[in-house]
Amino acid sequence: MKNVWVLFLFILAFSCNKEKALNQSFEKIKLSDKEILKEINDCKLFEIDKEKEINDEVSAISVAEPILFSSYGKENILKQRPYKIGKVQNYWVIYGSHPKPQIGGVFEIIINSKTGRIVKVTHGK
Repeated sequence: MKNVWVLFLFILAFSCNKEKALNQSFEKIKLSDKEILKEINDCKLFEIDKEKEINDEVSAISVAEPILFSSYGKENILKQRPYKIGKVQNYWVIYGSHPKPQIGGVFEIIINSKTGRIVKVTHGK
């Protein structure tokens, strides 16, 4: 019986840490610049027929949204507004957001600002 309680406490502690980790991921959605550049270097380019420099956030979103809509559904992506957007060296990094902390992922898209090419598109679970 003692072993059952030890196992129960271990499982309880592990599940609490997982929930805490999920909450922290909502608080820290943005990856560090170094992590983003590593992901860019580690992935294949998602080629689109676009060779245009993207100089501002509005243009980056106008490139990202049609791809996100077709991949994950327009309604799903629009629910993730306001988007979190930033520029890391020559890359626009755009994340979805949730109005309040909840379980479920958001999209991430990385766009080369010099060429307009999509470098990465993902959606958390």
